[in-house]
Amino acid sequence: MPLVTLKNLTAGTGISKPVARYIGIGLLMLLSILLITWLYKKFTGKYKPRKVSLPTGGQGIPVYSSGEPWSPLRSVEQLYEAMFGSSDGSWWNPAGWGTDEETILMVLGDKTQDQLAAILNLYEEKFERDLIADFRDELSGSTLGVVLDYFSFVQS
Repeated sequence: MPLVTLKNLTAGTGISKPVARYIGIGLLMLLSILLITWLYKKFTGKYKPRKVSLPTGGQGIPVYSSGEPWSPLRSVEQLYEAMFGSSDGSWWNPAGWGTDEETILMVLGDKTQDQLAAILNLYEEKFERDLIADFRDELSGSTLGVVLDYFSFVQS
């Protein structure tokens, strides 16, 4: 890949030298911000998930007819995919623009408080992110109010 220089950028593209300089400065600033963000995350330690105790001590976790208890893993993956488009934990996903509010409400709508606590705990352990903060970032209006009501038992 050839090195992009001011001479290469302005030659034959119709971009003037002052505009090319601003483009170069913008790219340097963007790279600096990404580097600072990466360094901050690298050296400030890992996210420490809160351990929310199950409100009814696990009595609200259903057991299937096979004797196997319900697992929050699929719900956690669905929530992450609804907000960020990919459940592999990557932060860059250009196809994941927008939040799927319907999926979030469908996942949370029929859960008991014990199940919601298990979802919250597993989400924060798996993705090292605050689920409530992610909801606040991704949702707004009445949808945000409904989702936060589901987690009203959590002490902030």
